[in-house]
Amino acid sequence: MINAYVVVGFLLASAATTTLLEVSKSLHWIENLSIVALVMMSLAVWSGLEERRRWAVPLELIKLTGAVALAVWFLRAHPLKLPLIAASVAVAAGLGVWVLRCGKAASEAPAHPADTPVPDSPPAAMAPADHPAGTPAAS
Repeated sequence: MINAYVVVGFLLASAATTTLLEVSKSLHWIENLSIVALVMMSLAVWSGLEERRRWAVPLELIKLTGAVALAVWFLRAHPLKLPLIAASVAVAAGLGVWVLRCGKAASEAPAHPADTPVPDSPPAAMAPADHPAGTPAAS
């Protein structure tokens, strides 16, 4: 569930980055900075979700709110601003519900294998048949 959320987020961030590259010269520096900040927040959120960090879901909700605010700003003079703003709110709300579910599922899931302590015992000696041809077995 988290991986699917990250893939969708990656597609959206890729679209935002591509759009930024195409229109950045016509935007004010603060508008460019806002888009870059949202993309950078996405990167942090994805790693936080994968590592089950408590801050990841709240940061994603803040990012989604910022994305809606930025959409309102960019669409302020667009003739179809109301339906487009409504669509951006709907997408952000859907993503918000999804990330809340991801966060709840992650908190209920068993610990990540990387979080499990490894015993300090040395590895068992390999049988001669387990060794690649031409390598001596450990003695």
